[in-house]
Amino acid sequence: MSEVEINSGDYKARIRMTGAGLSTLSYKGRDLVDPFQPSDTRFFRGDVLAPWPNRIGDGIYEVAGKTFTAPINEGNRKTALHGLIFGLNWEVTEQSDSTVTLEVDLPASDSYPTSLHFAATYQLTSEGLEITITAQNQGDVTAPYGVSIHPYLIASSDSSVNVWSLKLPSSKVLEVDEVRLLPIALRDCSQLNFEFQRSSVIGTRFIDHAFKVDEGKPRAITVKAPSGAGVSMTFDETSKWIQIHTADRDGGENSRICLAVEPMTCPPDAFRSGEDLIWLNAGDRTASSWRIQNLQGDSDEE
Repeated sequence: MSEVEINSGDYKARIRMTGAGLSTLSYKGRDLVDPFQPSDTRFFRGDVLAPWPNRIGDGIYEVAGKTFTAPINEGNRKTALHGLIFGLNWEVTEQSDSTVTLEVDLPASDSYPTSLHFAATYQLTSEGLEITITAQNQGDVTAPYGVSIHPYLIASSDSSVNVWSLKLPSSKVLEVDEVRLLPIALRDCSQLNFEFQRSSVIGTRFIDHAFKVDEGKPRAITVKAPSGAGVSMTFDETSKWIQIHTADRDGGENSRICLAVEPMTCPPDAFRSGEDLIWLNAGDRTASSWRIQNLQGDSDEE
């Protein structure tokens, strides 16, 4: 698997050519994200999720009266998960010691109504890793669009999700059905016992839900271990939702050792509901950015 490495100070990252996904990110040798495993791609570690994040129920949606059918890649749930570009081979177009840009074209198809050109830029600074995904409509028809990224954050490798504290700028969460994880209704976080506006220990709670970002709140998420070590993730105003998943992984040995944190421009099943979609006219360009940064704690002391 071809990868590109970038460095800045105490930060190091590797980005893979397949899908332009984030393979590793470390600070002083400590993993801040769950490293990509080529032998197991089920968990979308570090993938770029576009032209939609999350799920489309049955993989079927309509645009301007025309039906499109996306590949079902969650057979048990009969959903099209995480878009169409995570498996494409991208090309490096710019590179320095601390920055790399990769690009790819997604052609129009029965799964998507137009051609998109994508650029993914990863830049390391003293403030962590900034990721920017840009998409431009190269076709002649208007198309729906959504994007996210899929890092699994690690507060500390010597503890588990159960003892980590999570803080989110969200007072509302999407209730989902237990079988397909498709939206039912927007609820107050207190109704589902998911109150994380103030930092709260995750405990044994199972989370695989989308939280709606509150207006006027700092656009930041923090995950901390009891030692104080942790990771923060900030995001721009295009992301109106945050998917959180406790990485239960069927209860295996790698269960709940990391936390999926995915700021998204739209909620699950948005291609059918229409909620918070970005509509790209011919020639339109849109960009979304996120930053992942180390949080200091006892485990960082030298």
